[in-house]
Amino acid sequence: MRCLTLADALREESVECQFVCREHEGHLMGYIRSRGYQLHALSTPQVPDPFVSDLAHASWLDVDWKTDAAQTRQVLGSEPLDWLIVDHYALDLRWESALRSSCKHIMVIDDLADRQHDCDILVDPGAEPDLPARYKKLVPQAAKLFIGPRFALLRKEFDFYRESNVCNASEHKVIVPKRLLVMFGGNDKEGHTLEALVAIAHLAPKVTQIDVVVSAINQDHQRIESFCLKHDNFKIHKVSEKIALLMARADFVIGSGGGSTWERLYLRRPSLVKVVAENQRKPLESLADEGLLALYCNRGELEKALRQVFLEGAALPPDLVRNGVPAITKTLIHDLLCIQAPCPLDVRRTYHWLQDRELRRHFLMRGGEPTRRNHFQYWRGLLSNPEQLVFSIYEGCRHIGSAGLRNINKASSSAELWLYLGDQNKRGKGRGKIILKELETLIRNHLGYERAFLHVSKLNIPAMRLYSGSGYQISALQDAEAVGFEASDEVVRMEKIL
Repeated sequence: MRCLTLADALREESVECQFVCREHEGHLMGYIRSRGYQLHALSTPQVPDPFVSDLAHASWLDVDWKTDAAQTRQVLGSEPLDWLIVDHYALDLRWESALRSSCKHIMVIDDLADRQHDCDILVDPGAEPDLPARYKKLVPQAAKLFIGPRFALLRKEFDFYRESNVCNASEHKVIVPKRLLVMFGGNDKEGHTLEALVAIAHLAPKVTQIDVVVSAINQDHQRIESFCLKHDNFKIHKVSEKIALLMARADFVIGSGGGSTWERLYLRRPSLVKVVAENQRKPLESLADEGLLALYCNRGELEKALRQVFLEGAALPPDLVRNGVPAITKTLIHDLLCIQAPCPLDVRRTYHWLQDRELRRHFLMRGGEPTRRNHFQYWRGLLSNPEQLVFSIYEGCRHIGSAGLRNINKASSSAELWLYLGDQNKRGKGRGKIILKELETLIRNHLGYERAFLHVSKLNIPAMRLYSGSGYQISALQDAEAVGFEASDEVVRMEKIL
């Protein structure tokens, strides 16, 4: 689910995402496809070949890592991806290195810190204080680490409920719960959901409302549903799309570890958690030591904890968790953005972009709609002019805009910069700021100049905000260059000392 959360955020930034999954029991491939994503399914032999591995969770793959890597390479095709995002406890440096030829960058999502990785980015929201030091020994020196509760992978609806009155209805630090949420994911083979429901029914005041979330593969699904029908204050939710709402309005949550741990903490819901997988134990114990949640091991400990909660209340956990999706998404895109020399196809693409009247107006173009002939004639002159630097803006393999430097003046130690994003789906999402910094770096480091200036239309409010926010100030200088623009009275000259 955390990969799907990240994919949803990237899709909002007009990034195409695909999934590679293996046909394990309980897979979510149908759900992923229903969300509109292309998915490549890897088949598993009915009788997998035996293999030996030094990884603790190697058996979760159902095949050896070499077979999985070969199958993955085959479905990915020959065109390298911009990013390959890996989230699997059975994969490590060997698998990732084998896939390097199929991608430009690799990001790993992990929360075990028990194996080496060949990656450019690693994400682990764990709160264990030694995690950064542990990962530095497990990843390349140049890898970027997003470690700690500030980088939880959370769906954006949790942002809404965190700020809503539902989440912040109580200002008290201790709450006697009136509404509980019970949520154990997966097939719940050990029957943890039913165990919790029986204990709550025995101990909770009759006015307590209980929401119960079960997945479609929960082995006790029918028994849980029958239990809830017999108790008026219990309500079952089947694979609910309203998890954030249910969690936000709950006063107390009983469940397991995994991704829901960070959801509960982000919404500051007190929780009682059972370790249902051994690889969760150490991370959950670390969170318990920090007072972020409480743990129980058996029915007796569960009932003891519930008695105390209903009698004395439960303390709100510290406000330490943040949604890391925006920061991670921004970094993924930032690492793909670059400026490079234009190719003929880029020039042809700019011709189609400039048919947009609004873009021409914001870009301060003289004349009306460009013709193919004068457009290509203009670009031939532009590219052959040694006094100008012209670039295409690329995001991965996709041309999304143009940029450059002109009026390069050694005497005044200044150069004029310009940029525009022709792909309208890419505008207003921070890409312009990244390219602006690239151009400033060229002026400062390549040319050795100390002043940048630009011209912008007063009507282009987003661009005015971008430049003002980046330190540019409107110049009082009489500007001969502005006369050359269409509607020169709408043009503003802005300057910045680099």
